[in-house]
Amino acid sequence: MAQTGEQQPPAAYQVRKWLLEGHDGHQIGEALAQLYGRDDAAELIGQALEEFCRIGQAKQSQLRGWCLEAYREIYSRALRMDDYGAALRAVNELRKLAESEEPPDVSPSRTV
Repeated sequence: MAQTGEQQPPAAYQVRKWLLEGHDGHQIGEALAQLYGRDDAAELIGQALEEFCRIGQAKQSQLRGWCLEAYREIYSRALRMDDYGAALRAVNELRKLAESEEPPDVSPSRTV
């Protein structure tokens, strides 16, 4: 978790990040109190979980597109760092996505 004195991102964003890193509610509550002077961990954790649910409702084509862009970014960064193993893994994942069947409904009616 971040250290006191550093510039902190918004608390709601940070709670989502901490949840993704595997921190529990008690750890998040302590960090919020120390870094933000807040005592509303349960509320912020609830908001983060609602956001995860909203994101989970994204269409398969949207998630597939995001994955493609993310792997392209990883590939690009890996090449710049001469990390050819990581670049090759990104290419392999892109190949798997390219071989997967495209979902029939690709209309942009909902955004991620």
